[in-house]
Amino acid sequence: MKFIAQNKQFFYLSLLFSIVVSVNAKAENDITIFDVRKTLVMDESEPSYKDYYLNGGSEIGLKPGMVVTVKRRRALYDGFQNKSLEELMVVVGKLKLIHVQKGVSVARLYSLFSRKNTPVLDYEYIMLGDQVDLNSVYMDRGKESKSAEVAPSPTVEPRVVPEPEKPQPEVARLKPETVEAAVGSAEMSSSVSVSAPN
Repeated sequence: MKFIAQNKQFFYLSLLFSIVVSVNAKAENDITIFDVRKTLVMDESEPSYKDYYLNGGSEIGLKPGMVVTVKRRRALYDGFQNKSLEELMVVVGKLKLIHVQKGVSVARLYSLFSRKNTPVLDYEYIMLGDQVDLNSVYMDRGKESKSAEVAPSPTVEPRVVPEPEKPQPEVARLKPETVEAAVGSAEMSSSVSVSAPN
């Protein structure tokens, strides 16, 4: 009996230890956005930058120039059955890393996903608490993103296009004498009354 009690105790302790280790491992792998900072613009001609701070860096293999996908957890509640459902992970956008060091990375907006084919969000921009999907990391080898830089839009002057000539209606081509004759004959036919036999 004492042997069974010791085995139970050992089993429960090992189970508790494995749960604690797995929770810590999961928490270490969850890279989130913990701060957002924006430059203060004094003049309209100055560009405005928004930096997103991530709680993971070079120790997990991140490097400057990498693009990561940002996701947001949405808790779902079924009001009909009065119970909570699984959490929904919704993609929000992509960030490009501009600075990486041990424990911290700084990123800027690379692109946002269209809501046309993705679930609706209350706040459609990247925000505090959003998670970084480390399985989606890739190195950007192209030009800088257009959404990351603030560039003035070019002014386009509208071009005046002449309208094509429309053909004149047939009535406008008739001579005035022909029109008067047609109107006169119509008046005569309307003034002639035909009496029906009794």
